[in-house]
Amino acid sequence: MPALQLLIDLYHAQSLAYVGGVHWRQLRELYERHLVGEHGQYVVWGFRRTGTPEVFNNTAPFVAGKPVNEEICEQLLFWDALKVLTTTGLAEFVGHVIDADTDEASVIHPYVLADTGEPGEPEIATAAHAAARSMLTAGQNDWADSNDLYLLPAERHKINVQLVGLLRLRYRAKTTATALWYAPDLWTQNVKRYDQLAVSLSAAAISR
Repeated sequence: MPALQLLIDLYHAQSLAYVGGVHWRQLRELYERHLVGEHGQYVVWGFRRTGTPEVFNNTAPFVAGKPVNEEICEQLLFWDALKVLTTTGLAEFVGHVIDADTDEASVIHPYVLADTGEPGEPEIATAAHAAARSMLTAGQNDWADSNDLYLLPAERHKINVQLVGLLRLRYRAKTTATALWYAPDLWTQNVKRYDQLAVSLSAAAISR
């Protein structure tokens, strides 16, 4: 019963069209952020998936008004209910790049690991990671590999860029909002942008 109630609450909280899932200021999976290197107008950030979820009791409707600590969550069975939804595949945390970890920030694009997300989304992460690697020295790449970091090149002015795992529900209503969210053409554009960035960097290195 708690899992069913949480599933219903999460469907109410999810906004695919605006954030790609449940807002990161309500519920999210945490990633560590590390500065890996710099190249021209870009800063290369590395992210490590922690697998740790976090809930915000002041904004999340499914726990609103209740202090979220171990004792209360055990009473609410919140974490157990969430585990049921994720282990059964009814919900999953999907990586997204946001321009800042604030209420008003925007999603830049998905950054999806191979075992999550929609077809077409993981290619963005692959292309971003490859473009970032082309900006780093051999030593920096080795350090990123040894620390299991997923790489992202970001323009210097995007100093607050962050990677978060947004909870997304598997089964979605066939609505206009869902259609607005599902954007494989936009995902392809992001892949091309990172691919072109990597190619231009390689060409510049060869011309030196």
